[in-house]
Amino acid sequence: MPELHDLSPTAAYDLLQTTPHSILVDIRSAMEYLFVGHPVGSVHIAWIDEPDWDINPHFAREIEQLLTSRFQELPPKPRKWC
Repeated sequence: MPELHDLSPTAAYDLLQTTPHSILVDIRSAMEYLFVGHPVGSVHIAWIDEPDWDINPHFAREIEQLLTSRFQELPPKPRKWC
C-alpha cells in the first residue's frame, strides 16, 4: 500500500496542478459538499452521510469505480518486484 502523507491546502493544489491524471476526492457529507463549498473539479464520494451519519457501505466500490473509469485508457504501470 502506498505511504500516506498529510498535505497542506497549498501543497495539495500544487500537486493537483503538476501531477497528470490526479483526482481530488471530497469525502465529506453531501451537506458539507453542497453548502460549505468544495474545490472546483473535485469528485464527491461521501464517507459518512446524513440522515443517520452511517458509514457509506459502498465507499470502496465507488472509489474503485471512479479510478477505473478515469484511468481505463492509461497503460498499467510496471510493477516493481522485490
